[in-house]
Amino acid sequence: MAADFFYNKKVHQFTKSEGITEKNSVYRLGLEYMDDEDQKLIELIDAFLQDPNLKEVIGLSIGIWADAYDSDCESIINKLVEEKEHLQHIEALFIGDMDFDECEISWIQQTNLNAIFKNFPNLKVFQIKGSEGLALGEIEHQNLETLVIQSGGLSKNVLQEIGNATLPKLKHLELWLGTDDYGYDCEVEADILPLLEDGKFPLLFHLGLQNCIDADDIVQLISMTPLQETILSLDLSMGTLGDKSAEGLLNAPCMPQLCYLNLSSNYLSSGIGQKIKEKFPHIELKMGEQKEEDVYDDETYRYVDVGE
Repeated sequence: MAADFFYNKKVHQFTKSEGITEKNSVYRLGLEYMDDEDQKLIELIDAFLQDPNLKEVIGLSIGIWADAYDSDCESIINKLVEEKEHLQHIEALFIGDMDFDECEISWIQQTNLNAIFKNFPNLKVFQIKGSEGLALGEIEHQNLETLVIQSGGLSKNVLQEIGNATLPKLKHLELWLGTDDYGYDCEVEADILPLLEDGKFPLLFHLGLQNCIDADDIVQLISMTPLQETILSLDLSMGTLGDKSAEGLLNAPCMPQLCYLNLSSNYLSSGIGQKIKEKFPHIELKMGEQKEEDVYDDETYRYVDVGE
């Protein structure tokens, strides 16, 4: 759904009639209807940029653009870059902030967003929803602290771009990897292992590898590969993890260092959670509700939380 909160602040919908009224705030720019013309969103952005209280906005969320299921947001990105001198104070940016009634996550047409990294050096938080057509290019940013990509299927090309990124201040990396039905084509060892390398992101505190059809393989990799020592928070929620693979966490080299572990919405029994709690009482373990396998014609099926 469209975010009610972003950058730890309530998201306010910007309108021409009301303008910017909230200080130290986050505002959302988006069309009222998907079939509106993109020019209307450009006009809304112009009104936003001309508002006398623009400097009071520290976070910007871009919602639905015209035919978001069929047209990408390149014109919107170009507009932001053209007007970058007015937006250098923005600390947080969200591209694709729309709920499923506006556009399903797998339908959202993204574009190459490398210009955001190049033209907004003061950005601390960058969040993206949807991965169809998404590219990040050669990523280098000296101040970005949080990178979040929410998707129903993230391509290995994007993962490789992140793996090659220069982000010395990155503290929070959250990736919804998804399923091959909607674009996920990663090889766990080749494409995800580089994200776990010690020193890749020297300040990384939180790592989320979520909503993944290959959750078992990811956990097996984590069970054998030490995470860098700065990572104290690990989120493996929304995926397809089962007890057999989760058992590997009991001997994983990263477990003694973790303070927080999220395994909610997988396919785990209460027993595995109890074993983890008993062996690692220092960890704040979030199990939440777990899913049940579907069985058809003697075949069992597991699903991620967010696909289409």
